[in-house]
Amino acid sequence: MKDVFNKISSYNILNYLIPGAIFWYLCPKLCGVSLPVDNIVGELVGFYFVGMIIYCIGSIIIEPLFRKLKMIRFSKYSLFIQASIKDAKLETLSESNNTFRTMIALCMSLALVKIYLVFTSSVEPWILIAVLFFFFSIVYIKRSIYVSNRVTTVMEELKKEKNNISSN
Repeated sequence: MKDVFNKISSYNILNYLIPGAIFWYLCPKLCGVSLPVDNIVGELVGFYFVGMIIYCIGSIIIEPLFRKLKMIRFSKYSLFIQASIKDAKLETLSESNNTFRTMIALCMSLALVKIYLVFTSSVEPWILIAVLFFFFSIVYIKRSIYVSNRVTTVMEELKKEKNNISSN
């Protein structure tokens, strides 16, 4: 168990665990829906899982919406990688930025649960499974592209360094 806690990064805590715990706490108060609690480990897993869902909402709804409305813009990813090598604080700023996006998604999630409950009397499990499948699939694709772009950028940088060494 200690190894699991050692592997949880600040990113996971700020973007999954804390938003999940806040949702878990506020959902009964604001929406009248209690989430089951058996023990502390079950709570932590629940917090993390709910936080992942909220993160997905931020990643596939909030971020594209804000981009479309031209409220935010991003630099090219290759430039971000190069700049973060020179300025380590960029990684921290990016993490913080994602935390704010996740908190916006947290507010949106609570509102969506409340709206859903106003129009229905029960939660259909198949609808929940379909929505989760959609969210996790989109985020998986988005993260795979992110990792691939990062690998490509690093490999291009290594190639440039190798060419510079060879030419000297």
